Amino acid sequence: MTDSVSPARRLLLQSLALSPLLGADVAASPANGAALFAPFQRFDGSRGLARIEANLQLGPTCTLPARAHDLVPTPSGQQLLVMERRPGRRAWVVDIADCTIRARFEAGPGRHFEGHAAFTPDGLVLTTENDYENGRGVIGVRDASNWQTLGEFASHGIGPHEMLMLADGKTLAIANGGILTHPDKPGRNLNLDSMRSTLSYVDLASGQLLGEWTAPDPQLSIRHMDATEHGEIVLAMQFEGAPRLAMPPLLARHHADDAQLRLPDTDSEVWRALAGYIGSVRIAPDQALACATSPRGGSFVLWDLTTNGLQPPTPMADVCGVAFKPDGELLVSSGTGQVRDLADGGTETAGELTVARLHWDNHMRYLQGPAQG
Repeated sequence: MTDSVSPARRLLLQSLALSPLLGADVAASPANGAALFAPFQRFDGSRGLARIEANLQLGPTCTLPARAHDLVPTPSGQQLLVMERRPGRRAWVVDIADCTIRARFEAGPGRHFEGHAAFTPDGLVLTTENDYENGRGVIGVRDASNWQTLGEFASHGIGPHEMLMLADGKTLAIANGGILTHPDKPGRNLNLDSMRSTLSYVDLASGQLLGEWTAPDPQLSIRHMDATEHGEIVLAMQFEGAPRLAMPPLLARHHADDAQLRLPDTDSEVWRALAGYIGSVRIAPDQALACATSPRGGSFVLWDLTTNGLQPPTPMADVCGVAFKPDGELLVSSGTGQVRDLADGGTETAGELTVARLHWDNHMRYLQGPAQG
C-alpha cells in the first residue's frame, strides 16, 4: 500500500531529508556528565525510568504510568523521549538531570505507537505507529517544540518497530515486523499464517519505497536494528512460529547496495540456544562488533563484523538491554536487576550494579558527557 504525497507533506518530508542526523547510540549529554538511562519495573508492578551514573551508581528515578520501550535523546541532549511499549498510546519527555517528566503526548485516533522514535536536529520527531483499523504501518511526524502532529507517511509494511536514519541524510530504514495487531486483542498475532516482515528503505523527501528485503523465514519478525556510519544495518529478529529442531537465523546484515541479506557465520546450535528471540542489538563505536541479547535464551552474543563470525552465547539470565560506551566498553542489563560493564570485547567485567526488587526492561541508552581537557 502506498500513499499519495501532497505538496504540503512533500515539503515537510524534504525538510526532514535535508537535516543532519543524530548518532544512534551515543548522544551528547550536558555538563552533569555521562550516564546510562534504563526503564524498569518494580516488584510491585509499578514502572519507571532510572539514571545510572557512569560509575554504575543508581541516580535519580521517576515513576511512569506504563511500561516504557525506546529512549531517544532530544537534539539538545537535555531530555529523553520515552516511548510506551506497543500497543501503548503515550510518550513522555524526561529531563536527563533528575528524571523529571517535562511533557507528554499521545498517538492520534486510530493509531498506537510501536515503541520507537527518531529525532531530526531541526526539531521534528518521527514515531513508528500502527493504523490498526486499516492494518498498515505508518510513520508519524511531530513538531518537537510542542509535540503536535504534523502528518504521517506509510512505513510500507505492517507493524513497523525500530527505524533508523541512515548516514546519507536521505534514507529511512524501517523494520516492518509484519505482525498484525489490534489494541482490542492485546498480545495476539492476528496474521501468523500470512505475516511478511521486511527491511524497508524509504526516501524521506517523497515517502516512497526505495527497496525492501524480506526476513529469511516467513515466520521471522524483523524487530530491532542498528547501523554503521557507512549505512550497513544489523538486523535482530524474533521467531513467531512453533519451536523447531533447526531454528532459523535471528541476525542478519544489509547495505542498500546488497542484493540480499547476509547471515553471520555460525551453526544452528547458536540459534536454538537463543530460543528464537533477540530483544535488542547495538553496534560498537569502532563499527567492528555488534552485541545482540536474548532474554528467552538467557544469554547475549557478540558478532565480529570484520570476520563475520558469531561468538558462542555468553550466559546472563533474562538479559535484554544493551549499549556501548564511547570507549567500546559493553553495557548489558537484565530482568534480574543487574547491569554489567564489560571491557576487552565483552570478556572482562569492569563493573556491576544489582538493584534488588527491580527488573530492567528491554532497552537502555548511554549518553556521553562533555569532552575533557
